[in-house]
Amino acid sequence: MIPLALVQQAYDAGLCVIPPAQDGSKRPTIPGGGGWKAYQQQRPEMPVLTRWYAPGNNLTGMGLVCGAVSGGLEVIDFDTRDAWHEYRKNAEYCGIAPLLDRVWAGYGEISPRGAHLIYRCSEIAGNTKLAREADGKKAIIETRGEGGYIIIAPSNGSVHPSGTEYQCVSGSLAGIVTISPLERKDLWELAKSLNKAAPESVQATPTGGSANRPGDDFNQRVTWPEVLEPHGWRRIFSRGDTTYWRRPGKEKGISATTGHAGTDYLYIFTTSTGLDSERAYSKFGTYTLLNHGGDFKAATSELGKHGYGESPRKATPIPPAAAESPEVRPASSEFISLADFIANPPASTYLIKRVLPAQGLGQVFGSSNVGKSFLLIDLACHIAAGMDWRGFKVKPCSVLYIAAEGLSGLAGRMKAWTQRHGVLPDRLFIRPFPVGLTSEGAAIALAGRLTALPEIPRLIILDTLAANFGPGNENDARDMALALEGLRALGGQWLILCAHHSGHGDKNRSRGHSSLYAALDIELQVSREDPLGPIEVKHTKCRDMDRMEPLYFNLETELLPWADEDGEPVNSAVLVPAAQPDEIKEGGREPMAPLGGKQAQALRLLKEMLVSSAANIGSDGVARVKLKDWYEAMDFEPHRGHRSRIKGDLERRGFIKQVENYVQLVD
Repeated sequence: MIPLALVQQAYDAGLCVIPPAQDGSKRPTIPGGGGWKAYQQQRPEMPVLTRWYAPGNNLTGMGLVCGAVSGGLEVIDFDTRDAWHEYRKNAEYCGIAPLLDRVWAGYGEISPRGAHLIYRCSEIAGNTKLAREADGKKAIIETRGEGGYIIIAPSNGSVHPSGTEYQCVSGSLAGIVTISPLERKDLWELAKSLNKAAPESVQATPTGGSANRPGDDFNQRVTWPEVLEPHGWRRIFSRGDTTYWRRPGKEKGISATTGHAGTDYLYIFTTSTGLDSERAYSKFGTYTLLNHGGDFKAATSELGKHGYGESPRKATPIPPAAAESPEVRPASSEFISLADFIANPPASTYLIKRVLPAQGLGQVFGSSNVGKSFLLIDLACHIAAGMDWRGFKVKPCSVLYIAAEGLSGLAGRMKAWTQRHGVLPDRLFIRPFPVGLTSEGAAIALAGRLTALPEIPRLIILDTLAANFGPGNENDARDMALALEGLRALGGQWLILCAHHSGHGDKNRSRGHSSLYAALDIELQVSREDPLGPIEVKHTKCRDMDRMEPLYFNLETELLPWADEDGEPVNSAVLVPAAQPDEIKEGGREPMAPLGGKQAQALRLLKEMLVSSAANIGSDGVARVKLKDWYEAMDFEPHRGHRSRIKGDLERRGFIKQVENYVQLVD
């Protein structure tokens, strides 16, 4: 049965609840009889719902009336799970994945065969079919809007013909998000791009009686990029024979496809292009509308002048009619003479001099929890802020940090860096979800969207390579080749730097197929022999520069002005320079690297407490602190068992000693 508490939650969220029939018909039904149409305008009160969902009625289903009666509720209903998965994948390619993730996190639901995307909006419509099967009859994606009805989780039993239940997989009915009309338009247009039926075509008939008319010849000889790109259209990605396009002036989403359903038409599914939506246009028809305002006679005449049609003359490129200048931008040369090639040095050779080159493919590898992400954050922030790094000159530029794992601590680590250095790099951007390097078109699509940033990033960091890899196995030559192709497509003329893990057997090399190492231009290894000692960073491959001497760092705790949901303090750490181990001398103590992290913080705390406890002198005349008091003051370490381990580490290294129930420094 449906819990009454869930019905109450739906009512409190402003939703109009109507039970579905228990016969698999999926129609709304009022227990005891009566019509449901009145509830399209006014929702039932809670006492009525309590009577309907009384235990004696044995209701196993719950449904919602969409539209204004439920506060502007609208649902995109995916009839198949395949359609839902394809929709999610294409959302990543076209840049609306953050919007989709936000809606899904508010309330995400899978139906017995597909999925429901549920949201509220100030602008909704009636039930609308967005995408159909190839025969044009059955809808695979449609909406439930004003006056519509949808069955929701946890409906089960005989409600659905299959007897399978509906499941809420994220969020709650109270969390259904409200989106803007523009965001709703992005969701709709993406759904329309998945239509498998051939769209209705707009036939543009070229004038003239020739069998080989200029318009027909034009359709056969030009490509869609030649028609669309001069007018600001951008290719976003391709899947199979279909290419997905974005109209000029739009920063994310999809506006049209070419090659759809095996045709050579431009299929428009947006109302913001000046072309009819949900129509298909030939190349000649599109050219005529974009360049000659729909005047086919003028378009045919212009094409004829450029050698299209019966004339044996070689066809020449057609500039857009709207262009005021007759000048044609010369194409870049494919072939360059040696004299020209070596005439000048490269415009930029480094991002960090003698550490990171200006372009290419690189990686930072090491064991888990050794500090790779701390190093990458330190490098990214220094470059984005234009600050010299460890005495090496930095070439300031925009940086993109693609964080595909470890998100729970990333914000704290970056906050710790900005707090320690007193700088907030405004040229550093974060992408908190992966690329999917082996997924067809994903890297190319993301590379195209980088133009939306204020400045094209010259350093792109992937943390980690494994989390951004996509489908496949990093030890497989073919899958690694796909990933490398994705990295090159994403990188362009700048530097890609990946975080990667050490090999399982050999910690001095990275995981994965050997083709990865062969493709690298730069590689840095991060290691730590002593868990309490310094972190070592060194080059293990440099294609076009000398290897730097190994550098050493410590991790120091940074107290943040944050608290968690229980009010407990949130702390992080920051990478700080350390001297080389052989330069450190601690009197008669065994030579060892300086402390880092919580051990250093605990030692500082003890020294501060000793100052205030100077009157507490032991029999040997040395100031001391009660061990219990020291433990209780370690608020940076919430786990009490770990506090004892910190004490043991400091004792082992000769910094402190315990005398009875007290602790004191060693001379």
